[in-house]
Amino acid sequence: MSMLHSNSANKKMLNTIETLLSVKKIAFYKEEFGDSWFKAYKAELSQAKEIFVCLHFLEIFLRNKIAIELSQDFGNWFFDKKCQLKLNPREQEKITIAIETLSKIGKEISQDNIISNLNFGFWTNLFHKSYNYPIWQKNKMLERVFPYLKNNQRNLKQIQKEMEAIRKFRNRIFHFENLQGWNFEEMEGLIDKFIYGVSGAKIKEILE
Repeated sequence: MSMLHSNSANKKMLNTIETLLSVKKIAFYKEEFGDSWFKAYKAELSQAKEIFVCLHFLEIFLRNKIAIELSQDFGNWFFDKKCQLKLNPREQEKITIAIETLSKIGKEISQDNIISNLNFGFWTNLFHKSYNYPIWQKNKMLERVFPYLKNNQRNLKQIQKEMEAIRKFRNRIFHFENLQGWNFEEMEGLIDKFIYGVSGAKIKEILE
């Protein structure tokens, strides 16, 4: 195959990829990286792949740890309408939707299934200042959910800010949006901080 024909075939392939990925989506990369846009796009995917594994452990560790600690203090807080834990309407609606979804697909409406059907935003919303006293201060829940964080790291306002950053970053990865402008090293450090805070293990130790 001649060089000219090879270049033509590659250009055709890239044009097809661009169309299928969305011309609008790729416009940013072409503007930033010119003819090297696909190389930059793939490099970003490789970074996202590594971060995805970290997010996997954080999301599952965090939701299960919070659920365990809340259950100790508030019992069957998903179902008990007389429960002392009063969730905001937004969070209560998400629980209702999770239960309805389980019912529609014929899965058991159990605490474990509800937990796994609540998205990351549900759990990060629990760090909102409105829950400061009823959850975090009253029951020393920050110490219980994050037993391995230092005392000066157990600041609800800071944790909420960092969790919100992780949530936005996580959503961009899960929804295949561009990640340019995000500091991967900083975000990985934040994610690892909370994985360690919950479990006492660094992500490198978990993946060994």
